[in-house]
Amino acid sequence: MDVTIEIANIVPLFFIAAILVITAAVISWYTINNVIRNITTQIAELTREEPDVEKGKVSDSEDEKSP
Repeated sequence: MDVTIEIANIVPLFFIAAILVITAAVISWYTINNVIRNITTQIAELTREEPDVEKGKVSDSEDEKSP
């Protein structure tokens, strides 16, 4: 029994595969960008200095202003 693969059978499969690959690439790109954005936002929040007022202390510069 001979099994022949015709071009007419391959072309639709090629287009379906191409659409799947492009869709996967777009989803991956969007996901990676969101992850990077979230990581950089978290790093920025962690490295930001918190005021002393939140810790229950008053900074020295405010003490010097009051008589």
